[in-house]
Amino acid sequence: MAQIQVAAQLGLAVPPTLITSSGREARAFVKHHRNVLYKPLTSAFLRENDSVKLVYANLITADELDDASIALSPCQFQAFVPKSRDIPLVAVGQECFAVAIHAGSDASYLDWRSDYPTLSYEAVETPKHIAAAVTVYLKRFGLSFGCFDFSVSKEAGSWVFLECGPNAQWGWLENETGLAIADAIAGQLEKESA
Repeated sequence: MAQIQVAAQLGLAVPPTLITSSGREARAFVKHHRNVLYKPLTSAFLRENDSVKLVYANLITADELDDASIALSPCQFQAFVPKSRDIPLVAVGQECFAVAIHAGSDASYLDWRSDYPTLSYEAVETPKHIAAAVTVYLKRFGLSFGCFDFSVSKEAGSWVFLECGPNAQWGWLENETGLAIADAIAGQLEKESA
């Protein structure tokens, strides 16, 4: 929740979000916003028997919400942003590397991690106000690196902040686009060790 609060304070658009362990509150939120995603608050990995599964963001309906399950721990619900593309943005110090991910299936439209083979990638310019906010965001949390997730709203074309992972994956974005992310990270490490 701190991420969303700071992002909003810095002028980034954020979707309506609810973190709760109350089924009543969750149902009211879903009924009010209609298209709502359930997103894990912690690791998206789930161990079941001898296998590991990834929990993707899923659209939910009010009648799918189980009070007993929700009461076990806080759950995150977020209004779904109809989007034209997703933007993972890797910020290293004051440098920003943004990539548009274009979904090629219904599953990847909801959560691009669910169907990698259908995705296409394109390096894109980071809007100045986004780059400025991301730089301040990193400073606010004492970070020199972060992998931000944005969606670009289909209606307004604005970038909507979803989250920042201070230790998320980025190598595949460099492989897909040729962006010099590794060089930027090495440069940042050298700068910080000097």
